[in-house]
Amino acid sequence: IAAYFGYKGLWEQLAQSYGIAHKAITWDKKIPYVGSKQVSWTLNVNLDDIPEEHQWAIPVLALLDEMEMLDLGIEQDLNETNTQDSGFTIVDKGLDTAGTISHRFYQVPRGVEAYNRISTALTAYKMALDNPKVMKLMRTNALDFAIKITQDTQGDFTTDGAPYAIKWALEKFGGKLVVQYKKYPLLMIWNYTRAMHMAGLGPGQSESTREEKIIGRRMVRNLLMHTTML
Repeated sequence: IAAYFGYKGLWEQLAQSYGIAHKAITWDKKIPYVGSKQVSWTLNVNLDDIPEEHQWAIPVLALLDEMEMLDLGIEQDLNETNTQDSGFTIVDKGLDTAGTISHRFYQVPRGVEAYNRISTALTAYKMALDNPKVMKLMRTNALDFAIKITQDTQGDFTTDGAPYAIKWALEKFGGKLVVQYKKYPLLMIWNYTRAMHMAGLGPGQSESTREEKIIGRRMVRNLLMHTTML
């Protein structure tokens, strides 16, 4: 986002966006005690909880929700694999317990993803709305820009959004654990490649405009700088 708009105003907007995310993200029963039968330990994202003064955020979040990109998605929950009975009581109980533990642990990264995705989308959307000249240069609009930024930085880990190679591996080897944790490295490689191509620094002919090349070079610089600092 900083590659497009600079750092001025970015941190303030990002902090505000995290605050909006905090309003929308909740856990059922608020405090899920270990062993409690009153809760399912399920994270919820409720757009109706967003305050009136932040209603500008609804269009982009509603679209992300429709695309199943507000968090990692229920389909990624490994508890979903433990739905069939084996016919052996002790085995079924073991699978059920393991699935419950997996589900509860999984809500933590779901929460992290939800915070990061919502805050990223809202920051990109608000800064795009405030900088229509940049959107004109990029030949896009604020809504499409925010969705694209979210996909590029946070990843589209839905089944439909997975690369063909990952879909093939899932079908070929029959287990999502094979590639479950390989998607993010692929995403980062793609980000570097796309940024370098946009900047006209990589192999092949770049069709980027002069303004896009400037943004691409900022993007490469920022990626390298943030990675080095971390």
